[in-house]
Amino acid sequence: MSEISKLQFFVFFNRHIWRYVIFSVFITCFYGCNGNNNKKEKIEKRNQKAYGVNLPSINEKVSSVNCPSLPVTSRRPDSFAGVVAKVREIVVTINTRQVLVGGGVSNFPFGFMSPFDYPFRERVRKGLGSGFIVDKAGLVITNNHVIKDASQIAVQLPGLEKKELPAGIVGKDARLDIAVLQLPEPVSSEATLGDSDALEVGDWVIAIGNPLGLSNTVTAGIVSAKGRSSWDLYGEIPGYADFIQTDASINPGNSGGPLVDTEGKVVGVNTAIIKEGQGIGFAIPINMVKNVLPELIKKGHVTRSWMGVYIAPVDSNVAQELKLKSATGALIAEVVEGGPADKAGLRRGDVIVSFNDKQVIDAGKLPWLIATSPSGISIPVKVVREGKEQSFEVMLQPMPEEIEQ
Repeated sequence: MSEISKLQFFVFFNRHIWRYVIFSVFITCFYGCNGNNNKKEKIEKRNQKAYGVNLPSINEKVSSVNCPSLPVTSRRPDSFAGVVAKVREIVVTINTRQVLVGGGVSNFPFGFMSPFDYPFRERVRKGLGSGFIVDKAGLVITNNHVIKDASQIAVQLPGLEKKELPAGIVGKDARLDIAVLQLPEPVSSEATLGDSDALEVGDWVIAIGNPLGLSNTVTAGIVSAKGRSSWDLYGEIPGYADFIQTDASINPGNSGGPLVDTEGKVVGVNTAIIKEGQGIGFAIPINMVKNVLPELIKKGHVTRSWMGVYIAPVDSNVAQELKLKSATGALIAEVVEGGPADKAGLRRGDVIVSFNDKQVIDAGKLPWLIATSPSGISIPVKVVREGKEQSFEVMLQPMPEEIEQ
């Protein structure tokens, strides 16, 4: 092709190319839409033939579905920021120092003492925990195990991480694992105590504390379970446990800090974790704390009632052997000679099924019922003995000091 012919071809192409483009777009749109319509008609005919009705296509179904959002309420907030801002002002860090006297274990052979070791050398063991202000007069609640055997206790207020205030012990209760501290000066904020009995499994809760020294750390979770006993945690019944279980993250240093609901009310005192698991933490219900708090503040200790029995849980094997209707109640493993239960006629092997007209389902709950009942008053107790239910009247006594400890 000559140069002139090439030039004429390109001139013609440039003049008419836009016509071909418009024509191509028109054809594509026409057949594309028509094809979709035909496809839709085929689907409708197939549905009509198979089911006898016209069914909407999947796209039509999806577009017609209305998914309303759940309403935001105090029990279902869209953020915890407001609650945290309210509660942070009452959460404190507790630092303890325990002075240990002695040189420890010798590293020299044959037991010889190092020249740098002395029989009365002092060593300091430091501890860390959390707490919360329960009264503007400077009263702080924490766990007893946080301040146990401490020679010095210092409290850091929120926003004053570099300033430590010395604190004294007002009262403590080892069996409930609660202690009350006194600051040397009043404070501007105090906690609002809630109702732990009103908590339901599945409710949101928030844990605030100082895990591993990270002050004012906030974690959130739900109430995983209620009424966890010491038997559930330790395989024994050493104290008065009725724990709230939560999956809000709790770590060393959180002990003594508050567990709060979505209104910012304290519903528990964070206390324990299971190291082998994840998301398994426990808090003492605040209602149990409120029960002993006035006496701790006034007397420094709690006076409890005593029945004079050692108990164990009832499992299916025990229930079958003792001819019980169900695996509930508290098995009397031992009766203290001369104690209230012994004087009333209770025996080893009896199963307590009712105490003070309250049904005993879990053995772990019975010690608290006994301890918080008044002394010097006859309490009705029902037991199952040899397959038959019997009733007794037990005159509770104040708990002996050696047992209380």
